[in-house]
Amino acid sequence: MSIKIDLKDIRFVSILAEVQSVTIAADKLGCVQSNVSNRIKRLERDLGFVLFTREGGRMVASPAAEPIAKAGSVIETTIQDALIEARHRSMGSTIIRLGVMESFAATHLARIMKGFPGIEVLPFTGPSVEIASRIRRNQLDFGVVAHVVPTSELQVATVLNQEFMIAEARETPKTPVARVAALRGIDPLLRSQIIEIVARQTGRIPTVNELGSLDAIVNMVRSGLACAVLPASFLKSINQDELSISPVPSDQLSQSISCIRHVDNTMDSAWDTLSALAGEDAQFS
Repeated sequence: MSIKIDLKDIRFVSILAEVQSVTIAADKLGCVQSNVSNRIKRLERDLGFVLFTREGGRMVASPAAEPIAKAGSVIETTIQDALIEARHRSMGSTIIRLGVMESFAATHLARIMKGFPGIEVLPFTGPSVEIASRIRRNQLDFGVVAHVVPTSELQVATVLNQEFMIAEARETPKTPVARVAALRGIDPLLRSQIIEIVARQTGRIPTVNELGSLDAIVNMVRSGLACAVLPASFLKSINQDELSISPVPSDQLSQSISCIRHVDNTMDSAWDTLSALAGEDAQFS
């Protein structure tokens, strides 16, 4: 059976599944809220099954919507990869393809990009494992990642030790929320450490909601639906209204940040510059 679906429909489903809010989805998609709601309702009617259910203040993707949302993410990434590769081929050595994990990109990427005058830096954000895989396949030149060990294919230089804080809604419920929001594709070691920290605080093993962006995580925390354990540099850089933030002791959780490149990469000057820039911890007043 052939099912026709517009690529825009797939993007709407993918974004709403990621942010779990019609308001935020509309903002990201550049349209009004009614456009999002009406398109989802029409698509559910055309497909004959439910895509989203409302749980409290969240729009949660149904099991049937998950493969559509995943396809949207894959399509968008594939298109971006094609554009980066096209740009790379057209410009040659005047371009650097840089992968940065999202939590680090939020506070450091703009400064890193300014550190390469005369060179265009094309950024890719994603999980550390994905960035390392792309470097092995020669789809990226450099990466800034966490928890990646040297291999026969990768050169690794540790540049920074990152500290963490726990964020909760300022108006906390009487019963601590045993749910933690984390980035999709989170490192398994970091995930287990965060679960242990939240379990110690709440007295219960928390469920983990993996979301596609830091904005979605912060919005979920502000709503009181979850807590989050995030890099201190990121939390210090955002508006902390409606948030209660406390430090996580470094002996309980810290993360080594490393620059990586393929062993065949000969861009030594750019490597040295990136290592220095990534190692400068962001400062906030």
